[in-house]
Amino acid sequence: MDMNDYLNKSHEVLKLKQFVKMPAANGLNVLKENETKMNQYLRSLYLENIIEQPLYYTLRSNSASLSVMYGQPKVHRNGYPLRPIISSVSSYNYELSRHLAQIIQRHRTPPPPFVKDSFQLVERI
Repeated sequence: MDMNDYLNKSHEVLKLKQFVKMPAANGLNVLKENETKMNQYLRSLYLENIIEQPLYYTLRSNSASLSVMYGQPKVHRNGYPLRPIISSVSSYNYELSRHLAQIIQRHRTPPPPFVKDSFQLVERI
Protein backbone atom coordinates (compact mmCIF):
# COMPACT_ATOMS: atom_id res chain seq x y z
CA MET A 1 0.00 0.00 0.00
CA ASP A 2 1.49 3.31 -1.03
CA MET A 3 1.02 6.63 0.75
CA ASN A 4 -1.83 7.84 -1.49
CA ASP A 5 -3.82 4.63 -0.87
CA TYR A 6 -3.22 4.97 2.86
CA LEU A 7 -4.38 8.60 2.90
CA ASN A 8 -7.48 7.84 0.79
CA LYS A 9 -8.46 4.93 3.03
CA SER A 10 -7.85 7.08 6.13
CA HIS A 11 -10.18 9.75 4.76
CA GLU A 12 -12.82 7.07 4.06
CA VAL A 13 -12.60 5.91 7.68
CA LEU A 14 -12.90 9.47 8.99
CA LYS A 15 -16.10 9.99 6.95
CA LEU A 16 -17.90 7.33 9.02
CA LYS A 17 -20.69 8.46 11.36
CA GLN A 18 -18.71 7.67 14.51
CA PHE A 19 -16.20 10.43 13.77
CA VAL A 20 -17.40 14.01 14.21
CA LYS A 21 -15.83 16.70 12.08
CA MET A 22 -15.01 19.74 14.16
CA PRO A 23 -13.09 22.88 13.20
CA ALA A 24 -9.60 22.79 14.67
CA ALA A 25 -10.17 25.95 16.71
CA ASN A 26 -13.26 24.44 18.37
CA GLY A 27 -11.36 21.23 19.10
CA LEU A 28 -8.57 23.17 20.79
CA ASN A 29 -11.07 25.21 22.81
CA VAL A 30 -12.82 22.06 24.02
CA LEU A 31 -9.44 20.52 24.81
CA LYS A 32 -8.34 23.54 26.86
CA GLU A 33 -11.68 23.69 28.70
CA ASN A 34 -11.56 20.00 29.60
CA GLU A 35 -7.92 20.23 30.63
CA THR A 36 -8.69 23.22 32.87
CA LYS A 37 -11.68 21.50 34.49
CA MET A 38 -9.69 18.35 35.19
CA ASN A 39 -6.75 20.31 36.61
CA GLN A 40 -9.07 22.36 38.84
CA TYR A 41 -10.68 19.19 40.16
CA LEU A 42 -7.30 17.55 40.80
CA ARG A 43 -6.15 20.72 42.58
CA SER A 44 -9.22 20.63 44.84
CA LEU A 45 -8.45 16.99 45.69
CA TYR A 46 -4.87 17.96 46.49
CA LEU A 47 -5.88 20.94 48.66
CA GLU A 48 -8.33 18.74 50.59
CA ASN A 49 -5.48 16.23 51.20
CA ILE A 50 -7.30 13.49 49.29
CA ILE A 51 -4.33 12.96 46.98
CA GLU A 52 -0.67 13.60 47.74
CA GLN A 53 1.59 16.07 45.97
CA PRO A 54 3.55 13.56 43.83
CA LEU A 55 0.32 12.04 42.52
CA TYR A 56 -1.15 15.49 41.88
CA TYR A 57 1.86 16.50 39.80
CA THR A 58 1.77 13.21 37.92
CA LEU A 59 -1.92 13.41 37.05
CA ARG A 60 -2.30 17.08 36.20
CA SER A 61 -2.02 18.05 32.58
CA ASN A 62 -0.08 20.84 30.95
CA SER A 63 0.10 21.53 27.23
CA ALA A 64 -2.02 18.58 26.16
CA SER A 65 -2.74 17.94 22.50
CA LEU A 66 -5.60 16.37 20.58
CA SER A 67 -5.70 12.61 20.14
CA VAL A 68 -4.34 11.30 16.84
CA MET A 69 -5.90 8.75 14.50
CA TYR A 70 -3.85 6.43 12.37
CA GLY A 71 -4.80 3.31 10.44
CA GLN A 72 -3.54 -0.24 10.80
CA PRO A 73 -3.94 -2.09 7.47
CA LYS A 74 -5.72 -5.43 7.69
CA VAL A 75 -3.30 -7.34 5.46
CA HIS A 76 -5.34 -10.56 5.67
CA ARG A 77 -8.30 -8.92 3.86
CA ASN A 78 -8.73 -8.01 0.21
CA GLY A 79 -8.14 -4.34 -0.51
CA TYR A 80 -6.28 -3.86 2.78
CA PRO A 81 -8.98 -1.97 4.72
CA LEU A 82 -7.76 0.14 7.63
CA ARG A 83 -8.50 -0.47 11.29
CA PRO A 84 -8.65 2.96 12.97
CA ILE A 85 -6.38 3.37 15.99
CA ILE A 86 -6.84 6.39 18.25
CA SER A 87 -3.67 7.34 20.11
CA SER A 88 -4.40 9.35 23.25
CA VAL A 89 -0.86 9.39 24.59
CA SER A 90 -0.60 13.18 24.70
CA SER A 91 -4.23 13.88 25.63
CA TYR A 92 -5.13 15.78 28.79
CA ASN A 93 -6.52 12.75 30.65
CA TYR A 94 -3.93 10.13 29.61
CA GLU A 95 -2.07 9.97 32.94
CA LEU A 96 -5.33 9.95 34.90
CA SER A 97 -6.73 7.07 32.86
CA ARG A 98 -3.44 5.16 33.23
CA HIS A 99 -3.54 5.63 36.99
CA LEU A 100 -7.18 4.52 37.23
CA ALA A 101 -6.51 1.48 35.02
CA GLN A 102 -3.73 0.40 37.39
CA ILE A 103 -6.05 0.72 40.40
CA ILE A 104 -8.79 -1.27 38.68
CA GLN A 105 -6.32 -3.94 37.56
CA ARG A 106 -5.06 -4.43 41.12
CA HIS A 107 -8.59 -4.94 42.45
CA ARG A 108 -9.96 -7.17 39.70
CA THR A 109 -10.19 -10.88 40.21
CA PRO A 110 -7.77 -12.56 37.84
CA PRO A 111 -9.40 -14.01 34.73
CA PRO A 112 -9.60 -17.79 34.43
CA PRO A 113 -6.61 -19.39 32.73
CA PHE A 114 -6.78 -19.58 28.98
CA VAL A 115 -4.76 -21.31 26.30
CA LYS A 116 -2.73 -18.85 24.25
CA ASP A 117 -1.86 -21.21 21.40
CA SER A 118 -1.46 -24.90 20.55
CA PHE A 119 2.07 -25.00 21.99
CA GLN A 120 0.79 -23.90 25.38
CA LEU A 121 -1.99 -26.50 25.17
CA VAL A 122 0.59 -29.26 24.62
CA GLU A 123 2.60 -28.01 27.63
CA ARG A 124 -0.48 -28.16 29.87
CA ILE A 125 -1.49 -31.63 28.75
